[in-house]
Amino acid sequence: MTIYVSGGSNSVMKDSWVPRFAAHHPDVVNISIGHASSIMGAYRAMFCAGMQAGDTLVWEYALNDANHVRRGHSADYLLRFVEHIIVHCRTLGVRFAPVIFTHLRDELPRKQSPYHRALHALLQAYGLAAFDTSIEYRRALGVDILPRECFGEPAHYAHDDEIVGFITDGATRAVAAARVPDKTMPLRVGNRRLRLLDGFATTKFHNSLLDLTAALPPVTQTFDHDGELAALIVMTTAKASTFNVNLAGQVVEMSATHPMKSFAKPLLKAFSCQRALGRPWQFAAQDALVLTQSATCDPAYAEVGCEKHLEDPLQDPKSMLVGILTEA
Repeated sequence: MTIYVSGGSNSVMKDSWVPRFAAHHPDVVNISIGHASSIMGAYRAMFCAGMQAGDTLVWEYALNDANHVRRGHSADYLLRFVEHIIVHCRTLGVRFAPVIFTHLRDELPRKQSPYHRALHALLQAYGLAAFDTSIEYRRALGVDILPRECFGEPAHYAHDDEIVGFITDGATRAVAAARVPDKTMPLRVGNRRLRLLDGFATTKFHNSLLDLTAALPPVTQTFDHDGELAALIVMTTAKASTFNVNLAGQVVEMSATHPMKSFAKPLLKAFSCQRALGRPWQFAAQDALVLTQSATCDPAYAEVGCEKHLEDPLQDPKSMLVGILTEA
């Protein structure tokens, strides 16, 4: 049995709970990507992991999702991707173990955010019990709100032995209690399923976290089905780069530039197409998505973790398209 861990930066950092957990579970594969939402989680779990019946998926994107909601994303839309992952696990016979983290900002109101309440309702509908770090640690400490010292910074738990150990123990219990999701009528996704289109991607990319292929613009993808453009998976760079995305008579400029100027390496991002357009981006069979490199410095749609205003266009941009997620 392989245990896959799919989460945000709290599950990526070398001093996080995952290395300690993996020390006692030799068959752990960490597919986490930081500063991303469950859109990225769906891409990684459904199309990159190779999960099989009997495996377990530890899902840890609640903190990131709530942070994306705070920055303008729709909670219902992100929860659709969580449900796609759950349904995928049910189809494969994979056990689903939710491990929920909470941003310091969401600790302060003394009540769960609307996203967290809806998430718990979704998990309950599929018969899934979660290890919710905030709830469990507050109960263990006998407090109403986790104190500030439990956090290294607002989005990350502190890396001291007590907290890391508590999370590791909770994740261990969650994996032990994990089950294949119940067969129930989907709450949000209906009969729709996610598809990945990446036949255009032929340039290999590899680092310690990723092993994938991508394509520099221009890219043209003709669809063989009706559906909705769900997301673009993009390898962003710190140097100015903007994509022009044209599909079904709609055109959107999207920043493919991350803001970490001192970090020369590319960062993988998932762009929400519904948020970029402002409404569901529908297409029909035989429609073609055309993605080109734009020379504009005008304000572009910026996914969380990307630059909106670009000072200068780049003469030799390196941002690449990894894949196209559709929902149909």
